[in-house]
Amino acid sequence: MNILEKSIPGLAPAVEFNIVHTTGIGEDVLHWLINTFGHTDEGRWFIINRSIYFKYERDYLWFSLKWA
Repeated sequence: MNILEKSIPGLAPAVEFNIVHTTGIGEDVLHWLINTFGHTDEGRWFIINRSIYFKYERDYLWFSLKWA
């Protein structure tokens, strides 16, 4: 794995992410993500350009149920 793949988890070709596209992410949503799934440096989820990338489908589904 090169340095770029480490800095942007979505570039790792072996991992498929579930993506939620948003028009904006409120502070309450961000706090919920951190409290529920941990910080982004754990690689379980991250945000790029108002889209939330989930490594695990179960996390994607939990987020969708909570914020739908």
